[in-house]
Amino acid sequence: MIDANAKPTKIIHVTNKKNGVTYLYEDQAFWNSEKKRGEHKRKCIGRLGPDGDEIYNEYYQAKKQAVWPRLRLLLAGKLFNQEENRKLQIGLARVA
Repeated sequence: MIDANAKPTKIIHVTNKKNGVTYLYEDQAFWNSEKKRGEHKRKCIGRLGPDGDEIYNEYYQAKKQAVWPRLRLLLAGKLFNQEENRKLQIGLARVA
């Protein structure tokens, strides 16, 4: 069960020791209240290229394209009243 007080996602680098490829993961830390311990959920979002640049997979690219336009509106300021901002934040939380 995921707690409502989940921490924001981070991007972490994990190197596969067998083939030497470094993969990128979206890591979500949360408190499991049933087991009474912290846990993590990871989703692979890409890998590092030979020159060290990040190569994202289609899932992550689509997620970024879907979230950024709404996030820009939210960060742009007082375009909406507080109720509309709250609805927009709830929608962003569901996508993320």
